[in-house]
Amino acid sequence: MYSLLLAMLMIGSAFSQTAEEIVSGYVKAMGGEEAIRKNQTWKLSAKVDMGGMELPIVFLKAPNKMKIYATFQGMTFVQQAYDGTTAWKTNQMTMKAEKSTTEESTNIAQDLLEEPDVMITYKSLGYTVARVDDEKVDGSDCYAIKMTKKPRLADGVSVDNVVTYYIDKSSSALLMTRTISQEGPAKGSVVETLFSDYQEAGGVFVPFSMTFRVAGAAAQTIKFEKAEPNVTIDDKEFAYEIN
Repeated sequence: MYSLLLAMLMIGSAFSQTAEEIVSGYVKAMGGEEAIRKNQTWKLSAKVDMGGMELPIVFLKAPNKMKIYATFQGMTFVQQAYDGTTAWKTNQMTMKAEKSTTEESTNIAQDLLEEPDVMITYKSLGYTVARVDDEKVDGSDCYAIKMTKKPRLADGVSVDNVVTYYIDKSSSALLMTRTISQEGPAKGSVVETLFSDYQEAGGVFVPFSMTFRVAGAAAQTIKFEKAEPNVTIDDKEFAYEIN
C-alpha cells in the first residue's frame, strides 16, 4: 500500500510543472519575451563542416523574409531565400536565381510565422503543447515538450507537423528538437537538431552550434562565428529577380 502511494506521489511530482510552465521557463532563460521580440533582424555568420572542408554561410532574417547564402571557390550562391511572397534559390548549374516550388514557398512562409521564437508565438498560431516523458540528451536531463503545429505540405498533401522540444532541466535551454521527416530522401526518418554553445547577443542567448542528425547519424554541424541583431538589411537582399 505504502509503496503504491509513494509511486503515485513520485509520478505527481515528476509532472508538477506543466508544458506551459516549462516553455515559460525557457523564454525567461533565453532573455525574456520582450528581449526576444525587440531583435527584428539578424545577420548570422557561420561555417558548415562539409566532410572536412568548411563552407562559409550567412543567414539573414527579417520579418517574413529570410536568406541563406554561401561562398564556394569565390562564387556566392543562395541556398534558400524568401522575399515575403516568393521562395527562391540559385540553380547551381546555371548560377541563376530560380523560383522554388509552391509547396516550398508555402512551408517557408508558415515557418516564418513562428518567428522570432515559436515558444512565444505558438499560442497565437493555434499550436498546442503537451508534456511527454522526460529524456536525457547527451547526458543532460531534459523536459520533453511535444508541440503539434499546423500541418505542412509534402508531395502535394497535408502531413502531420509535430516537433518534440527537449529543454535542459538545469539551465532551461533548448538542447534538441526531434521530428519525423515527411519528405525527401529522409522521409520516415527521425531527424534531430542539437543546440549548444549558447552565447549572449542582443540581450538574448543564441546557440552558436547546431548539429543535425538523421536516423541517429550526425549529418552536418553549423558553427556560428558572429550573431548581429537589429542590423539594417535592404529588402533587395531578399528579392527574387528574374535573370
